[in-house]
Amino acid sequence: MAKLREPVDPMHGCEEVMHRPIVVYLDSQDFSRLSDAKMDASISPVRDKLLELKREGIARFAFSDVLVYECLPVKPEDAALSLKRIESIVEFCDGQSLPPASEVIRSELGLLISQEGKYSKFANQPFSGHWFPKLDLTSETRDVERNAAKTAFSNLKETMGLSLSRNERRAFLKKFKSSNKADGYSSLASQGMSDLASLYPIDLSDKHLLAEYLRCGNSRVLLPLVEKSLGDLLFFSRWCVDNWDGGQKFVRSLRSGNDQTKASLIRFYEHMKEVNGRALEVISERELSSMLADKIEEMRDWFVSSFAAIQIKNFLGVDVPNDGRFRPSLVKTPAVLSWLEFTAAVLVRSAAVAHPRNPHKKSHSDFADSMHVLYLPRVDIFRADRFTSQILEGSLSFQSTVVEPSLEKLPETIHRAWDRRGAC
Repeated sequence: MAKLREPVDPMHGCEEVMHRPIVVYLDSQDFSRLSDAKMDASISPVRDKLLELKREGIARFAFSDVLVYECLPVKPEDAALSLKRIESIVEFCDGQSLPPASEVIRSELGLLISQEGKYSKFANQPFSGHWFPKLDLTSETRDVERNAAKTAFSNLKETMGLSLSRNERRAFLKKFKSSNKADGYSSLASQGMSDLASLYPIDLSDKHLLAEYLRCGNSRVLLPLVEKSLGDLLFFSRWCVDNWDGGQKFVRSLRSGNDQTKASLIRFYEHMKEVNGRALEVISERELSSMLADKIEEMRDWFVSSFAAIQIKNFLGVDVPNDGRFRPSLVKTPAVLSWLEFTAAVLVRSAAVAHPRNPHKKSHSDFADSMHVLYLPRVDIFRADRFTSQILEGSLSFQSTVVEPSLEKLPETIHRAWDRRGAC
């Protein structure tokens, strides 16, 4: 994971900024359009111009885990189009990734609460260094180890006619992981590799390392293999398709932090809808809409503080009072502030009974959009649809990032940003 861009103090670092490419974050729909083999006349030249800006070192495109999860298929019949989107990410981004969304949130919230001495240990939350969060392979690999040992025992019993007591059987199962002399081990290793490959994206060509893992049962041996495969987005996405059930399960584990956050947002959404519904029992829709318009700033401030406290509990396991002391700020938590301000605006619009943003899907797509907004302070140009752009331009205090609502106009926007940088 490259360190692409940090918020820049306008009074310092100008010379360094001048020589850095313009960092651009594309929307998932952009990759859908750019990867379409039947591109319309308006998109094909845009694609060519963007790739030219990349080759010239003027633009650098970065992706996130949120973007990868959106581009991966959710149904087998979507696999072909999804793989084309992933290929487009690889073509444009060349592995330039931003930190996982869950780690951005955890890091900034840790910095936020560390201002009080008793929470100082949360100040420096670690990053995985990859587009995906830190992996924990211990739980499922333990099952693989246990099954492998049981298979080895069965092989021995059949081939050698062994009749072991219960205590002898337990001793064998315990010692299996450190033994490479068990009869029939080669066939067991082969089966074990297949079992692992159905659980994790691994390259089966490295049989020596995989056999070593099966021998010693140490997940630290397996971890580098999985991380290497995840770093290859094409390999990973194809593995997800070829190992559908295992791939879906593995992706769910990767994005569990993001899903937990989205679930919290949906609960807020449902609560606000319920409140609005109760209000309509005594007032009209017009009166409710007027009331919401008058209270929108107050509601936004309440949500930002309240939801930050909930996420501090979710990500750091710390209960903090919702008294304003831990409200996200532009200085300490620019990503979280951008994310929550945007989400608050979406919630207010979505929960209103009259003219809901997305009534049939409960605005789940909008909540996914909100996770992208975490990266607003980390890039120079942020591509978003018109609805998202209007909210960002109208409500966010973070103004050093250009929000571009049109893919067709993006090359021109990049050129303008580059010219402004030259005049820095």
